[in-house]
Amino acid sequence: MLEGKVLSAVRSVTGRESDDVLDPNDEIDVNCLKVNVLKVLQKKHPQATPPHSQLLLEVEDFPLRVDVNITGTHIEATTHRQHGGSGPTGSDYTRWRDYLLFYGALSEQFRDSIARITLSLANSAIPWGEVRALMSGRLVARDIYPRDKL
Repeated sequence: MLEGKVLSAVRSVTGRESDDVLDPNDEIDVNCLKVNVLKVLQKKHPQATPPHSQLLLEVEDFPLRVDVNITGTHIEATTHRQHGGSGPTGSDYTRWRDYLLFYGALSEQFRDSIARITLSLANSAIPWGEVRALMSGRLVARDIYPRDKL
């Protein structure tokens, strides 16, 4: 609460701060009924449909691509300037900052890994399948009511 993280404080007080991931084959209680996690997720996510061809831009001249050089030092400097918000996995800024800055050699390795991923995305023609995998809505359910706290 003192850091201005009201949602985190409410989750802590209500016992909902867990990051446990449910297995797709787990059975959970929904309105006093046992339901399969995968079926619940599939119902919430409609089937993907390809975009209509009129919605896609036709580009004749692509802008000149300039390679960028990003290192772990850049990631470190950027991390020092950031505040608030969520990370790519829904983790809050504090967790990412801690991972990137406060674990010595492990943080340095992590910063270098993030830099390599960024370099690859910025300087390479990424195959569409890899982009889809990176951006896909993976069916992952988090257990907000872990069994050991009930």
